[in-house]
Amino acid sequence: MFNTLNRCKMIYIIEKLTKESGRLLYKEKKYKEAGELVKITKELVEFYDKNYGVIKCIRKQSYKNLGRNLY
Repeated sequence: MFNTLNRCKMIYIIEKLTKESGRLLYKEKKYKEAGELVKITKELVEFYDKNYGVIKCIRKQSYKNLGRNLY
């Protein structure tokens, strides 16, 4: 139960960071701040993948596209 709760919280946090970095990038044109959020999000996803398994829904959505647009 505790492990499932942690997984849900991590997915929720990663989802919110991904949405916020997309908002900063596309609506407010703050590339530096969006880049920092993408780096943090990538680290969280790597941690999640290592400990809980792959997050398929986020990887298929804007996570990859967002990181690609910043570099």
